[in-house]
Amino acid sequence: MLAVMAVSAYAKVNIVPYPQEVVEKEGCFKLAGAPLRCVGQLDERSAALVERFAGELSQATGKSSKVVNGKAGKGINFIYDQTLAPESYVLNVGTKSIEIKASSLRGFNWAVQSLKQMMPVEIYAGKSAKEVEWTVGCCQINDAPRFGYRGLLIDEARHFFGMETIKDVLDVM
Repeated sequence: MLAVMAVSAYAKVNIVPYPQEVVEKEGCFKLAGAPLRCVGQLDERSAALVERFAGELSQATGKSSKVVNGKAGKGINFIYDQTLAPESYVLNVGTKSIEIKASSLRGFNWAVQSLKQMMPVEIYAGKSAKEVEWTVGCCQINDAPRFGYRGLLIDEARHFFGMETIKDVLDVM
């Protein structure tokens, strides 16, 4: 019985890697045409991330999602919160709005990636999918990277990449 409950907890919020804290709620948020709001002092790169996400959302849903600056309101709110650690975020999905709180570009990026994983898979198609029900289930997610470092395994013995590719990967890291 307990195993069934644990599996069902992963069914609604199916994100990889699974967030540190998830609280599921009733209801859903309708994404199509929702405005994106920048609240607080988002840096230039974070604002560009919001613009790019608005473009992806507009293209996928077939309805324009505009980016506005100002106070939080209905729609998707990107809120600068300096009390959060650099890569952590809080994602709160309600029936009327979504709040994404972070203190840096990386926090906003992880939150957007989590939100996209909760959306229909057509968000990754790069084309309009008007027939899809563009909703996200209500929940609250508090997350941060588990480790302060990243690792990468490149197995040159099994798959040859070449020196230039390896240099490019190391530059990106």
